[in-house]
Amino acid sequence: RPSWTPKAEALLEKWGKVAFCMPRYEEFLKKTNRKDLKRIHVFMNEDAQAKLGEFYLCCAFRLRPEEVEAAGQDAPKLLALARQVATEDVEPFFQECRDFVAGYDWELHHKLNDTTIWREVDDALFWHHSFEATAPAAYR
Repeated sequence: RPSWTPKAEALLEKWGKVAFCMPRYEEFLKKTNRKDLKRIHVFMNEDAQAKLGEFYLCCAFRLRPEEVEAAGQDAPKLLALARQVATEDVEPFFQECRDFVAGYDWELHHKLNDTTIWREVDDALFWHHSFEATAPAAYR
């Protein structure tokens, strides 16, 4: 079992909850003008703000349903909860996803994928080509 498995499982578990809300995030992106995005702060039009709020409220409903229920129809409480979910749950989750895949090596993946055809021919050839693809200097 690879060492990264628990982290991947945790990310996928949370993704299972957040994925439902991603169409709302896509709507936010459609309403955001690139010129509205600044380095230090994000400035956006009202339509984009509304879509982003809908996205974070959706995430709150999926990640903290009890707190959404407790807020009821109280708009200020719901907005505060959306802000809290954004800063404590969603944005850190997105960063965790970025960090998790930061070391992904597409070329290595491609090289390993190319070795799978050898598995059907002979296990020894598969392992030979796999080691040759991943660590040629150490393998020689």
